[in-house]
Amino acid sequence: PYFNNMINIMAAADLVVCRAGALTVSEIIQLEKPSILIPYNSIKVGQYQNAKILDENEAALLYSDSKADEAIEKALELIKNDEELNKMSRKAKNLKKSNAAEKIVECLDIWRS
Repeated sequence: PYFNNMINIMAAADLVVCRAGALTVSEIIQLEKPSILIPYNSIKVGQYQNAKILDENEAALLYSDSKADEAIEKALELIKNDEELNKMSRKAKNLKKSNAAEKIVECLDIWRS
């Protein structure tokens, strides 16, 4: 139930403000959502690298924990800017991989005959 509620909330959002776990980032890309990402600051978790992909492709803005207040201010500013949100959405869409599941299966030797 929690997952279904969160994905529905994300789908309805104009802008997503969140951490940058791998599943969350993949959902942002799949839903083509502009986002502000504040990755968990542990190097072991890898959230910075996840967020950096979206940031470098102009689909998201990246902030550290210490800049969370600035991130919220930017979110309030950005939510009023449809042109920028649409641009970020298009950039997120460009990151989508078509037939991703099929490509993964093709790479797995276990599925080959």
